[in-house]
Amino acid sequence: MIAQKKSLESAISSLSAEIKVAMTGKSWKQGCPVSLDDLALVRVTYLGVDGSAHEGKLVVRLGGSYLRSPNDSHPSNGPT
Repeated sequence: MIAQKKSLESAISSLSAEIKVAMTGKSWKQGCPVSLDDLALVRVTYLGVDGSAHEGKLVVRLGGSYLRSPNDSHPSNGPT
């Protein structure tokens, strides 16, 4: 059986009001050095160890040159 390749995709968006409410008091608290407005939601499709495509979400700080899409990085077949 030949496995079909699903494209690895990513998207970056602002945090919705719903996500901000869900994070407040849990993963983000008053006094945190990074405000909620300086955070973004990154949605990615990645290949799991099972060889299948999966979708994941990350909350990251905006700014800086360290945030790149998977298409800008070198190819990798293993975990990073």
